[in-house]
Amino acid sequence: MQTSKYLTREDVQSAIAELDRECKLKQEALALQFKLTYEKLRPANILKNTLSDISHTPGLGRNLLSTSVGLGVGYLTNRLLINNPAGVARKIAGTAIQLGLSSLVARKMGRWKYALRNIFSKKEKNPETAA
Repeated sequence: MQTSKYLTREDVQSAIAELDRECKLKQEALALQFKLTYEKLRPANILKNTLSDISHTPGLGRNLLSTSVGLGVGYLTNRLLINNPAGVARKIAGTAIQLGLSSLVARKMGRWKYALRNIFSKKEKNPETAA
């Protein structure tokens, strides 16, 4: 485009046409970006991305497993020992036992896994040591 002091009618019309094309390109880019943002912010996609991030976090599965097993053991122990807690003292005792066993199992999960693995693994006995 010319930058002279005197512009012709054709120069002005071509400048307007160029600005219109530029405006349409920017509108299309904005519409595309809006669609991408909308898809990314859908609740299903947010949940999927969050779960994907969690699953790729190293060590989280091990911690989640030990915590879940600990809570499960504590809950079962509470149910087995105190079936129908009538008094406040029995409820408090049941909760304390549940919390204690949950934390104990969660902390010692590595040892539990090792012991269970040794119990259930099929080790071949050496004929020399068996006799």
